[in-house]
Amino acid sequence: MRCRRQPEVGITRGYGETTAKWSDYSARAVGRDAIAVLKHLGVGPATILGNSFAAGSALWAAQDAPEQVNGVVLLGPIVRDLEVSFVQKLALGVGFAGPWRVGFWTMYWDSLFPTKKPVDHAEVKAAITRNLREPGRMDALRAMIGLSKAYHGDTGKDQRAGADCHGHQGPRL
Repeated sequence: MRCRRQPEVGITRGYGETTAKWSDYSARAVGRDAIAVLKHLGVGPATILGNSFAAGSALWAAQDAPEQVNGVVLLGPIVRDLEVSFVQKLALGVGFAGPWRVGFWTMYWDSLFPTKKPVDHAEVKAAITRNLREPGRMDALRAMIGLSKAYHGDTGKDQRAGADCHGHQGPRL
């Protein structure tokens, strides 16, 4: 087995060092951003890792530019729209309504590590908190959360079985 290491770049519109305001926060738009970065760096084809919402972005990138993507790895993928109860909608509305909204989101983010937190967890959480307090960042998060997560593209004929990080056998697209 031969392993090549390529540059690792995280891309999500509205977060980190990206511009806070965009006209499109969709998974497909973020997938196009990933392809643009690969082309800009002159690398590829690449394996794209997509976590949570970005799993859909990885799938869209693979569909829209198959010559640039040799595979995708989906971690905790959100590529379907789930039913949201009235209580859940109410909790989200209240959680994102006031000055506590950054704390609300970081409390949710903490819940993603139920058994063991990474060694840099506190540092990353502090960076997320600082970033979300910047103008426009919470608006970007709310816009992304409000979008459909359903992936309606073609997953292709070459679907290899695998297991996600929760032990489910794949493919589960």
